[in-house]
Amino acid sequence: MTFEATSGNITGWVDKFALNFNLHGGLALNFGNGFRLDLDLMADLIHFEFGASVGFRYQQ
Repeated sequence: MTFEATSGNITGWVDKFALNFNLHGGLALNFGNGFRLDLDLMADLIHFEFGASVGFRYQQ
């Protein structure tokens, strides 16, 4: 995206159109004593980029 700033305004436009196809999925495990484990997976199938995250928390 390109921006142009003048004294009165800021304008912007997209130089090229990009297409992405993303998949997101996750799993949450709840333990009886208030603890929770979150697992998340991400994938961009056009650019073959992948990611993951793990979270652990206590919730009352």
